[in-house]
Parts: sequence; structure tokens; C-alpha cells
Amino acid sequence: MKNKNNKGFTLVELLAVIVILAVIILIAVNAIIPQMNKARKNSFIDEVAVYVQAAEKAYVANQIDETTVVTCFPVAGSGDNVLNGNYVKKADDAYKGRIELDSDGNLSKIYLTNGKYYVVKTSNATAKVASSDVVTIDSTHTWASANETCPAS
Repeated sequence: MKNKNNKGFTLVELLAVIVILAVIILIAVNAIIPQMNKARKNSFIDEVAVYVQAAEKAYVANQIDETTVVTCFPVAGSGDNVLNGNYVKKADDAYKGRIELDSDGNLSKIYLTNGKYYVVKTSNATAKVASSDVVTIDSTHTWASANETCPAS
């Protein structure tokens, strides 16, 4: 004799709910991950702009204080250079590269990486760094370490 007062879910019903939830989670993750990567890339672009502004400020300060005009500013981790020590207060140790200005203090070249992305912009450097200028470091794109230091003047 069956008891008609059994309350609860059968195993099949529970498995169906779990499968439906798993499908919803997979769809959500596939929609969110590209947006997260895009946000990281845009954050890198904003950080590059901060370094460019810091180089421009350092250039102006150098012209006021020094007789030698410095137009190349290396970036080599937190506190290791004039940009990170004096002009970029919250610097990431992973940042490496350099920012070059022309003799008038305008942006000329950018070589900068944070370990995940890099930007090398040597032509039309006065324009804002765009998403298309930023490359993800992977097996096909690597950061050229020769570009990390300023050329001897």
C-alpha cells in the first residue's frame, strides 16, 4: 500500500533542476568573461594615459629645475624611477617600458607593458591609445624587452 502523504522531490526532478541551473550558469559565464577581459584592457589603456600624463608633468618639472632636457622616461616598477617615485603614486611593479616625448614635450612614443598587455605606439603617438593598439601577451605576441629602457643620449 502506498502512502499518499509523501512530500518532496524525486531524484529525477532534482537532477532536472540542477541541469537547468548549470545551463544558465554556462550561458552567464560565457557572456561575462569577454566583458571582464574588455574591462581589464580598458583599465590598462587608462593606466597608460596616467603614465603619459606623468611623463608630461615630469618633462615640465625637468625644464623648470634642470638645464638638460629629459625626453625619455623609463617605467620599471614601483619606486624605481622618477615617474613611479614622484608622479605615479600607486604604481604596479609589473609595469615596464618607457614613454618618450619630443623636444616640445609632446608624446612621441610609448612602449609599456603590465605583464598581461602591451602597447607599442611609435607613429601618431599624439592620439589617445586605442583598444586596437593594445595587444595581449601570449604565445604569438611577446613583449620585446629591448624596448624597456631609454636609448642613450
